[in-house]
Amino acid sequence: DSSVSLCANLASVVLCCSRVEYPVSVNQRVRNLTHEPKPKMPTVNSHVRPPIISQRMHRVGIMITVGIVSTCLFSAGWGVTASTPHSVVHNEDPASATCTSKCGGVGSEAAVVEVHRGALVVHWADAGPNDTTTLPSGWLRERCTAPESVHTATNQPSKRYHDLTPEAIEIESAAFSAEGDLEVVFLDGHKSRFNSEALQADIESPDTAVVQPSSYQNPGRVYWGADLITPPTFQFDELATDDAKFKVVTQLLTAGICLIKGVTPKPGTVVKLANMLSVTRETDWGTPFNVQSQSDTGGQKDLAYSSEAVGFHTDNPYRHEPPAYQLLHALEHCSCPDGATPPCDTCGVVNYAVDGFHVAEQLRLEDPEGFDLLCTVVVRFENNGANGSSAYVRSAPVIELELQVSVPATGSTGNQRRKIKAINFSSKSGGYAPLLDATVAAKYYKARRRFSELLDSPKNRIALYLEKGTAWVFDNQRVLHARGPMGANDGPRHLQGAYMDRGMLLFNFELWRRARAAAINPTAPAHRMTAGGKFHSLDTGTHAEYVAMGKVYKARVDAVAPQTLLRMFDAQRGDLLGQPIDLHDHGLQTASRALRGGESEELVVVSLIHDLTESVLSKNHGAVMAALLAPWISPQSQWLLEHHEEFQGKYYFHHFGVDPNLRDRWAEHPHFNHTVRWCEEYDQASFDPTYPALPLTVFVPMLERVLNKSAYWWDPTHPNRFAVTGAD
Repeated sequence: DSSVSLCANLASVVLCCSRVEYPVSVNQRVRNLTHEPKPKMPTVNSHVRPPIISQRMHRVGIMITVGIVSTCLFSAGWGVTASTPHSVVHNEDPASATCTSKCGGVGSEAAVVEVHRGALVVHWADAGPNDTTTLPSGWLRERCTAPESVHTATNQPSKRYHDLTPEAIEIESAAFSAEGDLEVVFLDGHKSRFNSEALQADIESPDTAVVQPSSYQNPGRVYWGADLITPPTFQFDELATDDAKFKVVTQLLTAGICLIKGVTPKPGTVVKLANMLSVTRETDWGTPFNVQSQSDTGGQKDLAYSSEAVGFHTDNPYRHEPPAYQLLHALEHCSCPDGATPPCDTCGVVNYAVDGFHVAEQLRLEDPEGFDLLCTVVVRFENNGANGSSAYVRSAPVIELELQVSVPATGSTGNQRRKIKAINFSSKSGGYAPLLDATVAAKYYKARRRFSELLDSPKNRIALYLEKGTAWVFDNQRVLHARGPMGANDGPRHLQGAYMDRGMLLFNFELWRRARAAAINPTAPAHRMTAGGKFHSLDTGTHAEYVAMGKVYKARVDAVAPQTLLRMFDAQRGDLLGQPIDLHDHGLQTASRALRGGESEELVVVSLIHDLTESVLSKNHGAVMAALLAPWISPQSQWLLEHHEEFQGKYYFHHFGVDPNLRDRWAEHPHFNHTVRWCEEYDQASFDPTYPALPLTVFVPMLERVLNKSAYWWDPTHPNRFAVTGAD
């Protein structure tokens, strides 16, 4: 009894001393635009302030049950032999029992592993004493990448499933190396070595962890509503590089939608575009297919081939595996005069888009029972072959879920825990429910009606105004699309469409992601303006010369200041500078968040170009921008720019051994809280390659208006107001 008591006490000391808390890694807060829930995080709630999404990757430190614990077991008379099935296997070498700071990057003594024939029972370093994770022996063996287990050139397993005998997947012993790798010896004599962090990643994120590839990244999802304003927008002539195509593909995978402008309005170009990003999916409609206010070639008919309104739907839910992505390219399209947006007298048609996944998550929270019914009641979608020559029939639920439970919601079970895979929704394709119990039927139809109402809600949908040469690309299994009625004076409208494969899109994303990570593109040369003037010193200039000089500066410098700054901004494209995105995209992202956050036009512009000189000099770039923009922005925005480098240090100065709270010395300043909020909500959060930033065209008019103000409008007596050009 005394031996058992001593054992328990010593084991408790080991467990308590090995408890280590690690700082939580906080991802950026997205204002209104909400990332999908990560594993072990609550489901998204777009009705409240979006949660700060955090994730802790538990670093593994493990030691085999030897030394204190195994010695105590045997001294208490609890010894077992290795031949006993599922017995604890002990290591006679006490030196291998302790995992030091080298193990798994933990930084202290770690935890305990119980070794059984069929499993390792792991106590993670930062888990409670009763929290364990069981690693089945078969689960470990199938992840072995030793040369005896895989084809070394590909990491593909070289054995058939039945080649592994029962002894091959039972454990004889296990230990941790000095480097922190888990070394396992199986009963057939095979030795495996596992990277502890890779094992943890496979446990935490089984849908993204990999064994065979060297790396893999799932871009995740970004949910959106009307706050998206307009889809991420690209120019067709910029898609010559893989890096540019990577940005398009990233938005298609995360936000599920984008616009590509300047696509040559010629038949067949949409197919070329699809094959630049992925590969096309053939259907009986043809590739490409035509969307006009008349039957397509071949006599196909559809509600879309009319001037009537078409409600929100996914294309072809009646096909076995509906199309993944859809492209619609405007060959002919009406427009409004002077750049106005439809509807107008000459162009009445408006297109709409809505994030079906985001709306489904709203329904999941609002009516869990109704959500379950839309996930489980299998309905029938139909089509007569578009011309009566044949038929399509497919049965599927309105909301399809992933098979794997990978998005747990606290206290939830079943469908409330599973990620959404696809939406099947089209009133024009039927969606006929089977005969249900009357009570269940009433609940089902109520849920379907509510889902339809949420899809059509102004808070969830965005309007799209297509123009000739614009291609609209979207995830057909996620983003539902609709069209208002055609106007009487709209004239000819001709869209060519194509469907695109998801698998190749994901393949290209990973291909281009790796290439992007391996290389940094050089920045473009800076623009330089030509000099002028005839006098040799300022004190010899005449009144007429200075008046003339002022006019030249106003015309060639001040009048084109927005374009000059935009050239500098464009020069920041491509150079990642060790960051996930370049400073050009960082500026767009910061400005997009500020605009969507309801900030003033001035602050949106400041957000756009706040790091314009950071690619010229890393130190004091904020003060440089504050001085550069001082004539046109308020003292509050000047102070924000001048001090934002120090304020941003809150998030990373500690990595350089510096106090991250240095900014607190300004706590009493009237602009302190404003700058803190801007850094937290917009600047530090905007390094996300998946965020659907608004196109630059949204911000150019704002920049022009800010720079069109009278110089030093906030202080008409400022002496610099009269520099170079005289007062405005």
